[in-house]
Amino acid sequence: MKSHPIWINVNDHGRYKTSKSFGGGNLLTLEVCVGTSDTNSHEFCTIQIDRESHSEGATFRLSVDGHEYKAAVVTDKKEYVPEREVVTTLSSDGQLTRLDK
Repeated sequence: MKSHPIWINVNDHGRYKTSKSFGGGNLLTLEVCVGTSDTNSHEFCTIQIDRESHSEGATFRLSVDGHEYKAAVVTDKKEYVPEREVVTTLSSDGQLTRLDK
């Protein structure tokens, strides 16, 4: 079985008996659509997760629609170290505002 460093677990809250999951390599892009069916859906957002390997382990970055949201380091000792979190809020006029933590 091939090892994938990025995994997505999908829990449809009772629709399936078990959760669904899949893996990805060093870059995973999810195009999320919303609508009433497969043929009548509209692009909602694009989620991208990427992994950059380095001597201490790997840095993972999460972006939504091109805006970095969160980053963390997983060390070779299997430690999870939050690097930073970027919080965005949607203003009443539909603009995203970044609130760096």
